[in-house]
Amino acid sequence: MARMTAAERKKAQEELVKQVPLNVVGDPILAHCDVRVKAIYRKSASELPEFAKNWLVLALPAFNRAAILDAMVSGFKVKHPKSSRRLTKSQRMIALGRISRVWVMLPVHIQLLDWLYVALRSRYHGFRSSVEIKRELQASYAEIQRGRFRLLGFPRESHSECLPVFALSGVGKTTAVKMVLSTLPMIIEHDRLPGTSVGIAQAVWVFVSCPHNGSVITLLQGIVHWFDLYLNTRYCDEVASAAGSGVWIQKVIMVLSRHYTGVLIIDEIHNALKAANRTELIDFLTTLFNARCCAFICLGCPEAENQLKNIWTLRRVSSGGELPMTPFQPGELWDRFANALIAIDLQLRPFKDPVAIRATLCDLSAGMPAIAKLVWRLSQYEGIFLEDLDPKDSGFVVGQITPDLMSMAAARGLGLVEGMLTAIKNRDYKKIAELTEMAMDKVSAYLAQSETGVEAQRALDEAEARVLRYAEVADALIDLHIPKIEAEQYARDVTDGDENSSVAQLIRRAIAMYEKSTGKQDSEEAIVAKRTTPVRKSPTLANRSPKAAPAKAARDGRKTSPRHKNAASKK
Repeated sequence: MARMTAAERKKAQEELVKQVPLNVVGDPILAHCDVRVKAIYRKSASELPEFAKNWLVLALPAFNRAAILDAMVSGFKVKHPKSSRRLTKSQRMIALGRISRVWVMLPVHIQLLDWLYVALRSRYHGFRSSVEIKRELQASYAEIQRGRFRLLGFPRESHSECLPVFALSGVGKTTAVKMVLSTLPMIIEHDRLPGTSVGIAQAVWVFVSCPHNGSVITLLQGIVHWFDLYLNTRYCDEVASAAGSGVWIQKVIMVLSRHYTGVLIIDEIHNALKAANRTELIDFLTTLFNARCCAFICLGCPEAENQLKNIWTLRRVSSGGELPMTPFQPGELWDRFANALIAIDLQLRPFKDPVAIRATLCDLSAGMPAIAKLVWRLSQYEGIFLEDLDPKDSGFVVGQITPDLMSMAAARGLGLVEGMLTAIKNRDYKKIAELTEMAMDKVSAYLAQSETGVEAQRALDEAEARVLRYAEVADALIDLHIPKIEAEQYARDVTDGDENSSVAQLIRRAIAMYEKSTGKQDSEEAIVAKRTTPVRKSPTLANRSPKAAPAKAARDGRKTSPRHKNAASKK
């Protein structure tokens, strides 16, 4: 394999750095969030006394847990009316996308919500603008000089708030964090802090992810690039290209502090441990935590927990504990999640036994939410696909989800990933987590592929039949002297969605629509008669008698033109 040139390595590194910041606009959960908003300050009475004049806190939403939870439950509820069963086959295929948008509120979301809103206030505690600090410092110094001693500063915590979330891929840890972040704006623009002429851009939350083949420096550069991307700054250009991790760490701390970052979320942190030496990452995190430039949420796999454990125990980090995020087990939480998922049913008839459906779904997915969504989507797809087949040929109950159909669908879709079915059967969660991303890609490709074989031929035959019916109706209307554009529109109106009526019935219906729109009361027989009656041609200048023109002109009292006179005399 040829070695990369310096220019190629630089370009590859730049592409990796671009993968670190979360693409908020393209994210299915956070896309609806306003990236940047203008600051609106709440009343001081809505916060504790210590935050009454804290403009960074007053610009945040109030921590009203009940109202926030109500908004989340309502906002994440997928709209799936009962009439969805009556949609066409193609429409129901499109509606399968609703399954991937099922996000269910669970106790873990409440824990995340509580921690985040408290951590943000802890981060901004004691915040004052530089103008206020200078004014208060001068006043305190003056009091000291008068003999009334007081503290020139205020004590603050020397550590950062940090919440480690280590769990298997596919259990929903990243999704849970994003759901909670959706209740907060990402960037708040303070044009001018009250009482000052200072304007700042407050980064409430920064979400980055370690690429699979990235390094610690890639992560550091990606954090700085996040600000360049969303705040239109040029911080990356201010650092030399050959700078080491120490320089980039200081740059990250400076940027996070300058924009009063509330919380930094680092996703897939275990990727940085794979690609680089462990000591470099631990040094980076320790320096960052001790700088108290923001709060942190670290997301990773269980292996990363063991390698980073010393940071939470020996370093100056205030940990919020670990959230228990494990695969579902049969019980109340699983029923809550499964009920929301199986409510998205696009079959012609509802399933009969929801208990059996939930149990089968749990068994086929090993309680992993990501796999459960894949299994249910595969089941719906296969059920719609088999609707036109004879039940004897398909071997399943047509138009309805059954445990047998779910097992067949899971075997077809998840069977595309070698080892996945065996891992699910053996409850090998580590192996399932490793294969989950590949399974999602494979299943998406499987669901997106074109229908083949007999189904494809049937679809083509139906399309040709619809086109021929439309053409026959349109030609018949044109033969009845209805303008072509109108004839084609009437033909389209009567044939769309009607596959049972005969061509003659469709023609009569189109004629009735034409008569109604033009106000004509002629019967169909009259229109046909008009069609068969020879049309009398009006005389033209070429076949009109030369004497006829002067004679007609004389009768009308008009002068005969010289051209007509000459023609008559020559005759």
